[in-house]
Amino acid sequence: FDLHMYGQAVKFTNEESRMPDADRYHFEPTLDLPWSNGWASVNTETKLLATHYQQTIPDGYSSYYSSRNSGAKAPDLEDSVNRVMPEFKVDGKVTFDRNMDWAEGYTQTLEPRAQYLYIPYRDQSNIGIYDSTLLQMDYTGLFRDRIYSGLDRIASANQMATGLTTRIYDDALVERFNASLGQIYYFERSRTGDETLSTDKDKDTGSLVWAGDSYWKITDHWGIRGGLQYDTRLNNVALGDAVMEYRKDAETMLQLNYRYASPEYVTAMIPRYASNDLYNQGISQVGATGSIPVADRWALVAAYYYDTNANQTADSLVGLQYNTCCWSVGVNYERKITSWDSTASQPNSKYDNKFS
Repeated sequence: FDLHMYGQAVKFTNEESRMPDADRYHFEPTLDLPWSNGWASVNTETKLLATHYQQTIPDGYSSYYSSRNSGAKAPDLEDSVNRVMPEFKVDGKVTFDRNMDWAEGYTQTLEPRAQYLYIPYRDQSNIGIYDSTLLQMDYTGLFRDRIYSGLDRIASANQMATGLTTRIYDDALVERFNASLGQIYYFERSRTGDETLSTDKDKDTGSLVWAGDSYWKITDHWGIRGGLQYDTRLNNVALGDAVMEYRKDAETMLQLNYRYASPEYVTAMIPRYASNDLYNQGISQVGATGSIPVADRWALVAAYYYDTNANQTADSLVGLQYNTCCWSVGVNYERKITSWDSTASQPNSKYDNKFS
């Protein structure tokens, strides 16, 4: 077995004086029991998720929160909160392979995978949201432990994720193609106790989310990848993306991208903006990203996305990066759309400009 410990200490300070600040301490001991042979693997994992919050809640927080959220009542945050949650997971995969009759030297694999995950419910409505946001549920995301980034929201889970992947390798064992399809079956609904989150309002169980992705390496330099997520609760395709990539070497890369989120998905995730025309159209964005070497170990990076529904720039970035075999450092400027002002007769886009 393998035993390891993860720890984190973070201080959150908000620029808005009427919003809470917090100190967060997190400890996460993990015990893994892996087993594998030449064609199968099973990993049994247990964790203890122990988190302490010390929150500073200003006097004007409740009224400020209500004014920013259409009169909604502010969460009842507490100064000191301890949250302890065990986690149990079993993840197994089998790999079958065969020689392909119609392509000499090529090999195809078939890889079924199943994962059971259990995390008990803990009410977290007394904890502020400092760095948690809902993660995108692509095929890889079906097998994540958590549906939120950060640590402020850890949703309960009693679910089985299953998936099937096929890969094709050429005679030099280079992966030329893969395709995956999977789903999650929920035995109980996922909860955090925070009723402001769309996932907590959903009371459905069963097979709710399907996700698939695929990749085709056309040549040594060109490739295409794409993914789709179907949500049975919305009875619609929720998310989609497609990428065409040219990669000359490790430092020279160009991508043409398209990403999509359905109107049903967007309004379900941010219901307070459901009546805003620029939100309820969904997201349909085209863009390009690139990296070009300008000197030894130095590369110029840039990205640009345009929203075809809102007819405006969604995100742009330019930067300079220095890369070695072991570490990298860079300076970037990004201008990213954050929200629209839904109170205006003609909603105005709000952008966040930052250097990093």
